[in-house]
Amino acid sequence: MNQNNTEEIIYKLENRLYPHFGKLQAIEITSQNRLIFSEVTNAILSYNQTTKKVVLKRLLAQNRKANLNLSAIVEREYQILNYLYNRFSSLQKMNVIRPLAILSEESVLVTENFPGDKLNALILEKLRFFPNRENLTTVTNHSFLCGKWLKYFHDFTTKEEAATLERASYLADLNDMLTVVERNELNDIVRQRIYQFVNEKFRRINKQHLRLVGYHTDFTPWNILIKDDELRVLDFDRFSHRCQYEDLTFFICCLDAIKSVIGIFATNIDRLKRAFLEGYGTADIDKNILQLYILKNAVKCLNMVDISKIANIKYVDRKYERFRKKREKKTLLFNLKQLLNGRYLINLL
Repeated sequence: MNQNNTEEIIYKLENRLYPHFGKLQAIEITSQNRLIFSEVTNAILSYNQTTKKVVLKRLLAQNRKANLNLSAIVEREYQILNYLYNRFSSLQKMNVIRPLAILSEESVLVTENFPGDKLNALILEKLRFFPNRENLTTVTNHSFLCGKWLKYFHDFTTKEEAATLERASYLADLNDMLTVVERNELNDIVRQRIYQFVNEKFRRINKQHLRLVGYHTDFTPWNILIKDDELRVLDFDRFSHRCQYEDLTFFICCLDAIKSVIGIFATNIDRLKRAFLEGYGTADIDKNILQLYILKNAVKCLNMVDISKIANIKYVDRKYERFRKKREKKTLLFNLKQLLNGRYLINLL
């Protein structure tokens, strides 16, 4: 969206954006970023007596499945955010980004601008090298709050019907992610061990009926904003329903990926994972099913690391980013092998 287009959208929505403040006097575009699935614009709206910061998210067709109706998706995200915002408002310190308005024909959602920092940025800022006790406690509490938020999210979005966890369907999903050996660097020995691990777990759990809950799809440290122990979650445009272990284990695997950053110690990330699971509550978590989904999401994370795509422009940044991504693949692969060898999550459950 260019500035003219952004201003045009805001003026079309003026009657739905803080109408109690009167006539909108001016609009200032402060930043714009093009992401994988969307384009995000930050703007300041000036009224006679006050100013308000908003975010415009325009959904992009790129990298999505063909023939998707983006207008319908943005309308659904708006409805989901409305529902969740009202449900979470009864709680303290946690919610979703507050939705303000949509312009369906432009595939644009307008939300409040929550002045928080992304969790992944806070982890890197406060935990690199030798964090002091205060920083370590602060970020650990953030992780606990993330687990608590996810538990409420699942409770608020539970469906009546359940899903059956079956070996055939699980393997079908897993095989889709194991098709390109060169990309995820899994040799035949590791792949054979993966199938042995899956067979062993399914012998232990037999047939399980899992409740269907809201599935964020990208519940990660970079979609969570935190300010003064207050949390907001972003990006629900790919919301669906799946079992509770999907978002739960993807978040854990994304924390594992942060271990690849120089100066981040594995022991501190493991502490965050324990706090996250403690916040979620482990009473109704089956360890064998949890490990099956960690396996699947570990492979998913491996496939997401694309060394050929470097976002930074400066030469030194590109060089470091390529180095970091190589470390990330090694870290994820190491954790995967630890899981297969029974040395992962020993102290977490």
